[in-house]
Amino acid sequence: MKIGLSSESTIDFSKDLLKKYDIHSLPLYVYLGEQEFFDGKFECEKIFDFVKTTKKLPKTSAPNEADYIKHFKKLLKENDAVIHLSISSGVSSSYDHALSASKHFKNVFVIDTKSISTGIGLLAIRARNLINQGLNAEEIVEDIYSNISKVRVSLVISNLSYIYKGGRCNSILLLGSNLLKIRPQIVVREGVCRTGRKFIGSMDNVFIKYTNAVLQEYKNADLENVFITYTTCKQEVLDQIVNMLKQQGFKNINITKAGATVTCYTGENSLAVILIEK
Repeated sequence: MKIGLSSESTIDFSKDLLKKYDIHSLPLYVYLGEQEFFDGKFECEKIFDFVKTTKKLPKTSAPNEADYIKHFKKLLKENDAVIHLSISSGVSSSYDHALSASKHFKNVFVIDTKSISTGIGLLAIRARNLINQGLNAEEIVEDIYSNISKVRVSLVISNLSYIYKGGRCNSILLLGSNLLKIRPQIVVREGVCRTGRKFIGSMDNVFIKYTNAVLQEYKNADLENVFITYTTCKQEVLDQIVNMLKQQGFKNINITKAGATVTCYTGENSLAVILIEK
């Protein structure tokens, strides 16, 4: 059985990673004022420029059911089945639309990953490895669902204005962030975004403190793959984080830039260290 693997652009994989793991990505829509763009089809600096110029935030929209039907139909021309790993239903309507579209086919399996960004990517890598091992679609779907709760997704951000206006944090936390320069950790738990630790200081130092906190908290990590996913970060800080992860024993340290959808809610100076536990 030949199985196609897909996700939305919110997987935040580079073109090289999508090609390496043969993942077909369906883009979300991004709106900068009246202009419509596809996530992954433009540089995210355009978002920062738009916000600075207009003082407004961009908006995002999930693909509709028709988009998914077209996407699945195309994949089924070359595959016997399709496994689609969708961004968490707790933060997007993408999963609901994909699930509705899948009902038009007998062999499309849609998974609510309860995750975002390269947290989805870790599950996609696992799914690709299982496909290569020759497991059938039902076996792979069952395995992925059993591993969703092991994915650890969090990020630290400098500016809560983006995520506040997007309806994903309260005004008290926003006020504290602005007045006290508190840099909050956003943690994805049970498919929704919650606040975790709070850090104080320059973003360079905060990124290092946050990474150390993640490594201290998740000592049972699967060392095969880890992701550093960011919007903006100095190269020397990225290098330092890579060294920290190497010292921890991680084999494949993947560095990716966050896509437009994630960037619309995190803004500049955000960084995530994303792993999966054994």
